[in-house]
Amino acid sequence: MKDPIGFLSFPEGATCPDNSCSFNKAPSNGHYHCGHPRCHFSVGDVHKLSLHLRDFHSNVDILDGYEYFDKSHADCQRGNCEFNGSTSHFHCLRDGFIFSRYSSMSAHETDCHETKSINGTSSDEDEKPWSGNPKFFFLMFKKN
Repeated sequence: MKDPIGFLSFPEGATCPDNSCSFNKAPSNGHYHCGHPRCHFSVGDVHKLSLHLRDFHSNVDILDGYEYFDKSHADCQRGNCEFNGSTSHFHCLRDGFIFSRYSSMSAHETDCHETKSINGTSSDEDEKPWSGNPKFFFLMFKKN
């Protein structure tokens, strides 16, 4: 069940569909999952949910093509991952790059995945802000 603050809650006895969730391995009094895309954070204490939202998601944007795994409650299920179960970490879904520091994500994205146009500039710089995003146009010119 989706909570209004962006988390999924699983009461005691409810089936959790996330195979990477450590709460599937042991009985619990219920638990919660972060509802943000590509974030594998789960916790049994409702108060820790607000801390995760405030301390993590207000500072970290998990880019498309990456996943975040919390150290204590998410098994990334990758046999070659040195961080699995011991350190909170990220995976690049495009090339398998694994890292624990958030700052490594933007550096990796720039170095390995940023597409270049013919003139050598980033293709994102060549686009208008509303290009490919009709919602942006609507929000800018919406009548009150």
